[in-house]
Amino acid sequence: MGGISEALAKACTEFGAEVILNAEADRIIARNGRVIAVLAMAKDLEGRHAPMWKYVYADIVISAVDPTITFAKLLRSSHLVDGVRKKVVARDTKSASMKINLTLSGLPDFRAKPGVTPGPQHKGTVHIAPSVAHILDALEDLKKGCPSSRPILELTIPSVVDDTLAPPGCHVMNIFLQFVPYKHPFGDWQKEKDGYFQNVVLPLLREYITNIDAIVTGVQIFTPEDIEREFGMVGGNIFSGGMGLSQLFSGRPIRGMADYRTPIKGLYLSGAGTHPGGGVTGACGYNAAREVLADIGL
Repeated sequence: MGGISEALAKACTEFGAEVILNAEADRIIARNGRVIAVLAMAKDLEGRHAPMWKYVYADIVISAVDPTITFAKLLRSSHLVDGVRKKVVARDTKSASMKINLTLSGLPDFRAKPGVTPGPQHKGTVHIAPSVAHILDALEDLKKGCPSSRPILELTIPSVVDDTLAPPGCHVMNIFLQFVPYKHPFGDWQKEKDGYFQNVVLPLLREYITNIDAIVTGVQIFTPEDIEREFGMVGGNIFSGGMGLSQLFSGRPIRGMADYRTPIKGLYLSGAGTHPGGGVTGACGYNAAREVLADIGL
């Protein structure tokens, strides 16, 4: 997915856009009912200088972050969206997902299709959810407020198709895991997540990958709390809001605002929190851009 972002940035700069990196949007500024600027904080990643504040003036602003971030943080000082803000913040943003990244010294040897040279079993997405009963049992644990004792695992090995992601001969594996609660029921996720991997996830991987213990060289775990803190996804929800029927179509992000426009003239929404929702489709941005172009007469 990083490659998609880089390709989009390249296309934008070719059309004359400026891409500002290492800067955090702090506030969207509106005056007389219309957006006029974004206040950003540029960071010195080496820590040699204090952060610098910068106003980026614009007639049109498109916010692709979680709608809750847009209205509760970036528009925190605007009274124009008080009513909308309450509805947006009240959306379902709960998450039951954990993300685990593994570094590997070689490729997994799957019991279902043995082999440690790149093959079709390494290039697609592998789902460990052998039955409907397995899925329902995993969900039942979550209903009780507990992490799934036998979770659903979705595995990808992107380094097989992009060798820039790992040193020669090595690989990375991404695991999308369901289900875990936002808060650990018996303690702190920061203290419990390593044990959950060792005692629950790794034994499940062993059932399907014969050499998993021999090839894992590093583990990075993101609980829902980690995802929220590190990536600004409220509740740890990677779709910027639940994908239940009440929050899809005309209800995304909330009813009355599904056309990407906001109560502030010139401010638009995009990203997974808008229709049609999560997934790397580009449809949210395409739709939002189409509405912007229509409003400015192009």
